[in-house]
Amino acid sequence: MVFDGSLPLGQRVRLYVNGTPDGEFALAATTVLEFESPLYVGCLPLSGPAQEFAGKIDKAALWTRALSADEVLTLYAGTQPL
Repeated sequence: MVFDGSLPLGQRVRLYVNGTPDGEFALAATTVLEFESPLYVGCLPLSGPAQEFAGKIDKAALWTRALSADEVLTLYAGTQPL
């Protein structure tokens, strides 16, 4: 998933599956605010039971900028067995 606040509203969040675009989603925010709370991948901890992602998340990484579709594909291709 890539967030780019400089894109039009309906294109700010782009989802990739196996290096291929799989959807674009609207998000009103134009920036990601800094915060000191922990980062959770695959769950949404709440005051009650945590909500867990049903599926597999592979090769998660954080970047300080939005990656292009070509960069996402290159990173995916570079992690596949020969």
